[in-house]
Amino acid sequence: MENRVFARLRFSYERLKESVSRSCFLYCALYPEDHHIETDEQIKYWTWEGLLDNLGYGESKMLQGKMILDELKNASLLEIGCQEGSLNEYVKMHDLIRDMAIAVTRVSPLFIIRAGHEIRDAPGESEWLKGLERISLMTNDLSSLSFEPKCPRLTTLLLQYNSLSKGILTSFFNHLKNLTVLDLSYTGIARLPDSLSNLENLHALFLRSCWNLCHVPTMERLKELRVLDLSSTSIECMPLGMESIWISPTLQYMDLIFKF
Repeated sequence: MENRVFARLRFSYERLKESVSRSCFLYCALYPEDHHIETDEQIKYWTWEGLLDNLGYGESKMLQGKMILDELKNASLLEIGCQEGSLNEYVKMHDLIRDMAIAVTRVSPLFIIRAGHEIRDAPGESEWLKGLERISLMTNDLSSLSFEPKCPRLTTLLLQYNSLSKGILTSFFNHLKNLTVLDLSYTGIARLPDSLSNLENLHALFLRSCWNLCHVPTMERLKELRVLDLSSTSIECMPLGMESIWISPTLQYMDLIFKF
C-alpha cells in the first residue's frame, strides 16, 4: 500500500511541467518535518540559489515564485496556509510527500537532508560526495565541522540553529567553490574560517543572531554577494573588503545592525 502511495506521489512530481518547478519543490524538503516555511522567504531562497534566474527580475521573480507555489499546491505537493492571527502565508509539506522528496534526492539531484534530527555529529566526510548539490543540517546540535569536504557542485548549505561552539575548520570551504547560499544564523560560532574568503560565487550569507561572532575574514573576493545579514552579532567593525561589496551592483540587501 505504501509503495503504491509513493508511486502516485512520484507521478505527481514527475508530471510537473518545468524542471524549475521540480527543483523548487525539492528545495522545500530542506526544512525540518512539519516546518512552516514563509512563502516570501522560500521564494527569496529560490532566487538567491539561482533557480529563478531565467524567469525575470525583481518583482517579476516574486510573482513567478508565487506561480510555482500555486502549481505545487494544485499538484497537491504543498499545503499553503496562513499563520494564526497573521496574514503571512506559509507552505508546508505533508510527511509522506517530504519522504518522497527526500527519496528523490538520494539519487538525483543529490542532497543530504538531516534537518531537525537532533544530531550532535555532522555526516562523516565520506558522505559529502562530489555530486552533492544541497545540504541541510539546520536545527540540530552540531558543535563543530572539523573536516574539509570536496563538493564542487554544492550550491546551498543550511546550518542555522546549531551550536557550532567549537567552530569550523579553517580550510572547510576550500573545495566548495560553487556555494551560493550559506546560512549560519542562530549559531554560537565565534570566528568564520578564512576559507570563506574563497567563495567567489556566494550570493547570500546569513549570520543573523550569531551572538558570539567577532571575526569575519576578508570579503574582498565575494563580488557576487547579493544578500548579507550581520545583524545581532558581536562584530564591532566592518570586515575587510566590505567597501567593494557596498558599491557592488549585485548587492540587493544588507543588514549591519551590530551588537555593541
